[in-house]
Amino acid sequence: MSESVENGSPKKKNRPLSKKEVLELKQSLLSVRKDLEKKRNELKGTVKSMQKLAVTQEIPEWVQDVRSLYSQKDYTYWKLIRTLRKHKML
Repeated sequence: MSESVENGSPKKKNRPLSKKEVLELKQSLLSVRKDLEKKRNELKGTVKSMQKLAVTQEIPEWVQDVRSLYSQKDYTYWKLIRTLRKHKML
């Protein structure tokens, strides 16, 4: 047995990738790139709105909702997450 065993599975030999495998890898990388670009654009919008609020010294509408959640006896983390998503902060 010339194959070495690492973590319970035989070590695979390095072989060149087929064209199909290369195309699949390329497509998956492009989809990840598109997802990251979407998230970056969403965050840019959030940052811009927060910068405007910082300049005008206004309190965002969601702050009151979060404050009321913290003051409740049956406060849950998921209610906070839902409130922040509702106001597009997450």
